Amino acid sequence: MPQLCERRLTCRREGNALILTLAGPEIHGEAYCAALLRELLGAIAANARPPRVVLHLGEVSFITSLGLAVLLRFRRRLLRRGGRLVLCAPAPRVADLLEVTHLTGDDRSSRYPFEVAPDEATALSLLRSRP
Repeated sequence: MPQLCERRLTCRREGNALILTLAGPEIHGEAYCAALLRELLGAIAANARPPRVVLHLGEVSFITSLGLAVLLRFRRRLLRRGGRLVLCAPAPRVADLLEVTHLTGDDRSSRYPFEVAPDEATALSLLRSRP
């Protein structure tokens, strides 16, 4: 059963992975983005081992540059702790934005900051398949 972290995020475990689902259709505004980053970091704070995270974007249809900055900061914090992040199920507009800003790419090269999976099962498989 999902646990409500606050209003912007739901959290649940699937094996060794933490699945975080963004709850709103839009990620924008300074206050909202700051609160979202706090919630994302809070969700991984209790993890003793390196966190492996799937960030489910299925409900997000709009994201600003501030929102992208939140995702990048969250990823950086995960990497510092030895963790890993896979974005999951972005809406077409969000997927296009991630690609146009060179945050993702079709060739799955390590030159892109984010790995993206079309669904949760694929995202979990990616987390299991590579260190």
